Amino acid sequence: DYGMREKMVVLGGVYGKRYTARQKNRFINYLMQQLDRLGYETCLDVKRGGTGRICKNLYVGDLKRAGVVVTVPYDTPSHFLFPGYIYRPLDNKRTLHSEMLYQALQSAAAVCILILYYFFIFQRCLENGKTGSLVWGILGLVLLAVGTYRIAAGTANPYNFDRNTGGIAILLEVMRSMGKRKQIAYAFLDQACCSKEGYVQLLKELGKRAETTHVLILECVSAGERLHFITGNQEVEEQEGVEMHCGKPNLFPCEALLAGGDWCGGELCIRNTRTKRDSEMNESKMEDTVAFLRRYLEKLCR
Repeated sequence: DYGMREKMVVLGGVYGKRYTARQKNRFINYLMQQLDRLGYETCLDVKRGGTGRICKNLYVGDLKRAGVVVTVPYDTPSHFLFPGYIYRPLDNKRTLHSEMLYQALQSAAAVCILILYYFFIFQRCLENGKTGSLVWGILGLVLLAVGTYRIAAGTANPYNFDRNTGGIAILLEVMRSMGKRKQIAYAFLDQACCSKEGYVQLLKELGKRAETTHVLILECVSAGERLHFITGNQEVEEQEGVEMHCGKPNLFPCEALLAGGDWCGGELCIRNTRTKRDSEMNESKMEDTVAFLRRYLEKLCR
């Protein structure tokens, strides 16, 4: 049994990148081994999503019998070179526009560097006429071209504590401490950080049961100093250390969102994801989150 800090060292270090298919497969194999040790039964749901990419959701427990499903994304986003990006879980449209803008800026910057190299360095190598100079010039051009392509396509961000390694560590601790409950199932979702395909796939898997199944979404729960609980249920009781907000369901009819970050101007803002700064751990907050989740799930199981 590992403590929260040890969990984060493994999940955020050894398995910190979960962007490519190979990286995800390594993590899924590790996760299934850990869940098997805890006595949980798992089901890997592999489908091709609307974007054409393979989506691998890992379901734990019996989705057909569970009245509550707790979800957390396990995939990780690409790296942004420029600072200032803000992730807004409640505003998908604005988040998408922001991500497209940052990706376009990165691609434009890489292309500009490639063009400058071609005109100011490679052209001089051609004019020089020496074989050695020409070889180095071509090598530099090829390397820059490959780098430009990789930046445009997206490269894995190695630091993903808040989005969503912290949530995975917290959920694993909740599952360990509570043990198996037939009323609760868990879903570790692929293509849920880089897109919404994982959520759509879960919705299809639930089918008609989605109308009555309580779906609790964990999103960047370790970010910031506060926890925010967003639900359409006006009768939710206030919890110490947790800010309650009323919001409409996004994908699931009976949906609640538990997230970290800051509440700014009526919206949830999460900073520093997709950069090197997403590497800070607030152990006491994570332990408080585990306690809150246990109380909330115990109440739903009554």
